[in-house]
Amino acid sequence: MTTKTTHWQYWQARRNKVFSSHGGWQVGVGVHNCGFDQMKDLAINKNYFQVLVLNCVGKLPSARLGEWLDSLFTCISWPDPRIWCNTMGSLAGTLKCSISSGVASGILSADSKMFGSGDCVENYTGFIQSALSASQSGLSAQTIIKKHRGDIPGFARPLASGDERVSTMTQRARTLGFAIGEHEQLMLDINAALMASKNESVNIGGYFAAFMSDQGYTPLECRRILTTVVHSGVHACHVEEQDRPPLSFMPIRCDDINYQGVEKRKVDK
Repeated sequence: MTTKTTHWQYWQARRNKVFSSHGGWQVGVGVHNCGFDQMKDLAINKNYFQVLVLNCVGKLPSARLGEWLDSLFTCISWPDPRIWCNTMGSLAGTLKCSISSGVASGILSADSKMFGSGDCVENYTGFIQSALSASQSGLSAQTIIKKHRGDIPGFARPLASGDERVSTMTQRARTLGFAIGEHEQLMLDINAALMASKNESVNIGGYFAAFMSDQGYTPLECRRILTTVVHSGVHACHVEEQDRPPLSFMPIRCDDINYQGVEKRKVDK
């Protein structure tokens, strides 16, 4: 059977139908989500981040993991308009765009290979999981670093040395009763080796990747869970600029521009 035929049969079976493995709203009955009653089970007995993970992964995590993620979202998103994604919110605010469009643009700008909750988080998680396999086969942290070459995903940070968020979230994990797992221990070993050789240390994305790997999550699941992690800071920056006169965020004058092109010349008649 060809792929084309297989796809046609798959689509035909779903014609005029909606299939959902999560559940949905049954009018007059209730809302169900992965076997749970959204109102009676989840809204009353579970925290928001437990439900977020349920929606992303299809499995309900423990209450303490929900609490850890609550702290992580608070820890990561800051109200500083100089931060890449927050700048998008500030620009949308100063142009008097809706807060929905401003926050959405900030979240989209963080879906990146270099910053935020996009490709980089998936890469960090993929790295630490493959590194653990290498470590279990007998490779040391130093050898893993040498074999990888270049920058190690989840380690180092632009503009600053070290990441204060890591110690905060590590302490939060211990307070909630999470033990150091295999991925986190390997992260600490790689961190020690990099500090000794390059004075570079793990960043919050790298720590998140190791911690969540120890909880059994895949790189793609980690990316999905962190999709909107920057939104609180974007909210703050958008609101601040929307409440000010329009176009007052980082205005520039013509003479602020260092023009280095062709000199002024006359236009032929």
